Amino acid sequence: TNSQRLALQTIAEQNGAAIFSESIRIQYNLPVSSSLTEVLKALQKKGLIYKTTDHYKITNPVFKAWLLKLG
Repeated sequence: TNSQRLALQTIAEQNGAAIFSESIRIQYNLPVSSSLTEVLKALQKKGLIYKTTDHYKITNPVFKAWLLKLG
């Protein structure tokens, strides 16, 4: 979905940091926190991201590099 694509792009560019902060959500046009949580769960189910203690990370570094080139 578009929200998943935006979330992936944000995680790649911000290195997963502060994805729920209001400034990041506005900058990247991400959905509200409750919807963003569902988007991130869907991406985790697909194996595209994983969660560390306080960040989300892209699973595959080649995929991350590709996302950064798109940005």
